Amino acid sequence: MKGIAFFTLAMPLLVLFSCHDFNSPIDPASDNYNGIVSDDGDGDGIPRWRDVDEIGLIAPGNGALLSATPPTLSVYKFDTRIINTYWIQISSSDTDFSGNIVYEKNDCSSNVCSVPGGTLSLHQFYYWRAKAYDGVKWSDDWSPVFGFIADPPVTETTGNVDFNLAHVTPGSYYVGVNPPGADNVTLTRGYWLANTEVTYELWYDIRTWANANGFNIGAGSEGFNSTLGAAPTTRKLEPVLAHWRDCIVWCNALSQKLGYTPIYYSDAGFSNPITVQSSTCDDAFINWDATGFRLPSEAEWEVAARGGNVAKLKGTYGYTYSGSDNIDDVAWWNGNCESLDSPVGMLHPNQLGIFDMSGNVQEWCWDRYRVTYPSSGIDPAGAITGSDRIVRGGFFIHLESMCTVFNRSCHLSVVNAGGFRFLRKE
Repeated sequence: MKGIAFFTLAMPLLVLFSCHDFNSPIDPASDNYNGIVSDDGDGDGIPRWRDVDEIGLIAPGNGALLSATPPTLSVYKFDTRIINTYWIQISSSDTDFSGNIVYEKNDCSSNVCSVPGGTLSLHQFYYWRAKAYDGVKWSDDWSPVFGFIADPPVTETTGNVDFNLAHVTPGSYYVGVNPPGADNVTLTRGYWLANTEVTYELWYDIRTWANANGFNIGAGSEGFNSTLGAAPTTRKLEPVLAHWRDCIVWCNALSQKLGYTPIYYSDAGFSNPITVQSSTCDDAFINWDATGFRLPSEAEWEVAARGGNVAKLKGTYGYTYSGSDNIDDVAWWNGNCESLDSPVGMLHPNQLGIFDMSGNVQEWCWDRYRVTYPSSGIDPAGAITGSDRIVRGGFFIHLESMCTVFNRSCHLSVVNAGGFRFLRKE
């Protein structure tokens, strides 16, 4: 064996998919992967691919808007005891890889091979492969082709608390019970979705600012079994539980504090942003073109939970839970947690890098509840009338069936019955 090409994350910023099943043993002789494989050390003598779905993507500095500067890719390698040099190629096509190479470097002898900024375009798919050199010869053939999407998350800050947003690409998708069928909804707007549920720390920070600046937002709770409105404690990274009405006023406050245009208004002319939690919230007018933050529609929530376009490419859009068919990998639920919710982001994310969309706490969506699933149309946004609002994802106290990506439930907008996450358009 000549060694292995191995890539590792500089920061968790890149969404990858692979054309290869990492659980299948590889035969170097028949599959011509010699030079890029290594015995996995389990004693069975069968060489296997290491987990190469780790590759670093460096975002523009200081969380700058990603429309400003295309990202820079950094490929990290190690195991220099065996491999001297790597040859990396990146292409814009998997079907005509050689004819569409956008970058290659055949002398990656240091620990980092960086692709210059401007080489890759945001929100685009790319494919990469590698050869290895052991000081005597190059591997006979290229590795399998692996893919990634140049979609690093955006980091924003309130001044006191940072939060991350993951990108969801517009397009046609399936929503509904599994197994997925033909695409039945079209989302015309791409969006950046919070990659965790809103923590109590973030909620409290914005609510404190808002109520000192003309807003009136009710008190949320620091997860379960806590005092409404109390200052954050050591449980501050647990999700907030709040009324639906308070959530949309809070989103307007977050928008105003960060300099974005609010989404929710009390009038059709979008002259009066909603700043007070009241029955006016139930009949709010949405400015879909505004730049600010809002709750996801039910369809937007499910597409993100299923992993969006990345999951479609990987063939994992039909996972039962958000990111896996194994609930324990991605969700806090009745079978693996204790008596309380958990801090956000503790388990594996889904294919878009989004955490906890199954289990932990159920999440408010914008839509009024309707019995029929939002299974058709362009940018569906729920029923026209009704007092119940959609919640999705399930609680830590729920059984597995309540934590799937397709299970639906609802509550009155004035009930402190869920957490939430927010989005803004791209």
